[in-house]
Amino acid sequence: MVSLLIAALLVVLGFFTGSVWAHVTTDTPSFTEWHWRPDVVIVVTLLSTAYVAGWRRLRKRNLHTVKKWQLLVYLTSMGMIYLALLSPIDATYGD
Repeated sequence: MVSLLIAALLVVLGFFTGSVWAHVTTDTPSFTEWHWRPDVVIVVTLLSTAYVAGWRRLRKRNLHTVKKWQLLVYLTSMGMIYLALLSPIDATYGD
């Protein structure tokens, strides 16, 4: 099942091979110009969904095995990855 999911992910990502740069430069940087790259959105969303599903499964077995803060920290880190790769932060930084 996991290998099938990885193979499907690689096929989907093969269609979105574009620039290897995380940020697209513009002449007029603005915080409203987010760059929604499908490859980043798909990968981060799949990883987050898999983690939450596994966390919930472990939580049902034993409440003391995994803590709520672990889920919060993981989802916060995924949010930071979204922010770093999709937002115009780099474009707004002045030289």
